[in-house]
Amino acid sequence: MTSKAFTLKKQPSIEALLLAREIRPEAQKRFKEPDVDVDDIQGDALRGFNKPHLAFLALDIEDNNPKAIQNTKKWLADYVIPNVTTARDIIQFRQMFRMMREKRNGIKPTTVVQICFNISFSYEALSKLAPAEEVEKFYNPGVQSTAFKVGLPKRSLYLNDPKTGEGAKENWKLGGKSNPHILIQVGSDRTSLIQEEINTLVNGLKSLGNPLKITYQEFGKRREDLPGHEHFGFLDGISNFGARGTFTRQGTKIPQYVTPRFLHQQDPRSDLYGLPGQRLIWPGEVILGLPQQNANTRDPDQANLPGSSSFTGPDWAKNGTFLVFRRLRQDVPKFWKFMKESAAELAEHHGMAGFTEEHMGAKVVSRWKSGTPIIREPKADNPTLGSDRLANNAFVYQSDDAPYSLKPRGNTDGFPTGNPDPQGVVCPLSSHLRKVQPRDASTDIGNQYDTLKHLIIRRGIQYGDPIKDVMVDDGVDRGLLFVCYQASIDKQFEFLITHWANSPSNPHSGGGHDMVIGQSSADDRKRSFDVCLPDGTVKTVETTDEWVIPTGGGYFFVPSITALKDVIAK
Repeated sequence: MTSKAFTLKKQPSIEALLLAREIRPEAQKRFKEPDVDVDDIQGDALRGFNKPHLAFLALDIEDNNPKAIQNTKKWLADYVIPNVTTARDIIQFRQMFRMMREKRNGIKPTTVVQICFNISFSYEALSKLAPAEEVEKFYNPGVQSTAFKVGLPKRSLYLNDPKTGEGAKENWKLGGKSNPHILIQVGSDRTSLIQEEINTLVNGLKSLGNPLKITYQEFGKRREDLPGHEHFGFLDGISNFGARGTFTRQGTKIPQYVTPRFLHQQDPRSDLYGLPGQRLIWPGEVILGLPQQNANTRDPDQANLPGSSSFTGPDWAKNGTFLVFRRLRQDVPKFWKFMKESAAELAEHHGMAGFTEEHMGAKVVSRWKSGTPIIREPKADNPTLGSDRLANNAFVYQSDDAPYSLKPRGNTDGFPTGNPDPQGVVCPLSSHLRKVQPRDASTDIGNQYDTLKHLIIRRGIQYGDPIKDVMVDDGVDRGLLFVCYQASIDKQFEFLITHWANSPSNPHSGGGHDMVIGQSSADDRKRSFDVCLPDGTVKTVETTDEWVIPTGGGYFFVPSITALKDVIAK
């Protein structure tokens, strides 16, 4: 079968489409989506801060000091809660920003800025600030939050983190000995605004006798040379799922989607996707107390219907979510050294002449550096496709993917669609994105509907300056301040890492490790990666080099505004 191309008619701007798609959901859908209390949910999980600058602060409560607990509660009530950014805050700001950008013919309004602020707590912190017997309800072995109770440091070896060197928890920059108590995220368009917010928090602590100690502070920043790209050079953060749900526009009765919809109603997948390729998931997979994915995954009609809204935890955990924070250093020269050497080795095989390190990188990541899915462009990068949000996530692996019909006129995106690749000839079975988000492919745990119960919403930002020469180690500390959200750390984040990324065989039958984020349990830390050759044989390449090294982190709970006011700060 050959790739299919379609004529691209002129589409409205992405800003115009977003404005139209967030307002007034179509009434005729296969199922009713739940009401989401966007005024009670902290904002980063559902919609993301999406700011070019983001600071992280970790704080610990003084041990065995009742006055410190009391003053921490007062600090939360007076200095934190009034500034917490809700999901509605983010949605409204983004709508205003898009309206102004549309009026300015696509030019960004530089005077429109926002400060985003969220806070989360470890199990130990909640045990100090909330009734201990209530906090204990988070812990239910085999069901929910075993990981949350014990914290990231005690799960480090379970994640196959290094036992020695900078990646060993004893050498972490935060969270090595114990999970930090509190994590604060402050994002904005300007670093000066973030610093002002931090100064206010610090001054508030001083006025109350410093009941909390700041144990970590770091600023992350979006790359200015390649906005949206991580330090290896690849466009990042475009594969998240979208949460289902609606809410009422403030001051009106007009319903809006939490996740905007872009597919024309004539497309049979219009109620399954937001952006093309952005799978819609029931919000209970990230926000507690809302409908989850249906437990009946064998019947597609049932699998797409809402499941249970139950969760393990105290009643006040409703509208909360769990946060994983990982500080990950990226060794850019080692990454590209592997790509260059592996490409040269593979180029010696029949039919592989001219195979480059860029092509090898695309096979390892699942995308070319521009964001173009290798499944849609097997031979070369296509930056136009890679930068197009209506196209760069629209692909599957197993089946013949029909073009998406886009609003408002039913146009397609105009780029070639991918061919079915069940054996991983074009996109290797162990490539990063294919490993952690198998899409339409069956896996060791079942079908594509089983996969939907293990996905995460990824956030975070880069830290450190971009490297000038990817082949030369300049000694600069750079990497990713990784954040993800989920309803269960055990069944989502940890499952993806331990069961799939770190496994040389799962989720598919073989293929090797996820070379980007996977970690080997072998003593020599060796990871392997299978590449299909044109003659039908498979070549395995290996390395013991670490490209992504954990250097800190923690597990946290992000409470609702109600829980902050009525329980944690009370």
